[in-house]
Amino acid sequence: ATPLWSMIRFGQWDELLHEPPPPKSLRLHQGIWRLGRGLALAASGRLPGAEGEHVVLAGLAKRLGRDRTQDEKTERALLKIGERLLAGELAMHRRQYDAALESFTDAVRLEEALPYTEPPFWPIPIRHYLGAALLTAGQPGKAEAVYRADLTKHPRNGWAQFGLMQSLRAQRKGPEEYDVEKQLKQTWEHADVTLTASRF
Repeated sequence: ATPLWSMIRFGQWDELLHEPPPPKSLRLHQGIWRLGRGLALAASGRLPGAEGEHVVLAGLAKRLGRDRTQDEKTERALLKIGERLLAGELAMHRRQYDAALESFTDAVRLEEALPYTEPPFWPIPIRHYLGAALLTAGQPGKAEAVYRADLTKHPRNGWAQFGLMQSLRAQRKGPEEYDVEKQLKQTWEHADVTLTASRF
């Protein structure tokens, strides 16, 4: 599912909507495909379609038993993270900020509980979505704490640095914002992507 993750990360919504479905036997791959389609449809304003993808994704997560093999347990957790992430994005598009923040917080908790591995089972930190939602909801102080927590876990991550810079700017913390902006310029100097938020 790596190409799907890449398209989600960089907001390649048209490409995601043209991706053919994976085999139904590959539940996790199916789930990431549904997540990508749901995010793409929501981003393009087609909320009924995105809600349909969410229903299917939620069903995939429920289909797995709770305490079988470790692999199935991890797969179920990943599907549940995807479901919570898509639920949060749908709530954001409806401007239901409390519901969105609750969904993203649930997803962070599930992500934190995943077994450690390199690379991580869930490759896009959910805190990047939670922080962006907090900024949109007018809570920059809480967003700052979320981005700082992510940078503790993923040092010099440009996405989190950008979100932290935005949250400091919203709080008018000039000197701190300048320091983070300097770090971000070093981190992002070879990137060919222009960020407008910590997630697309």
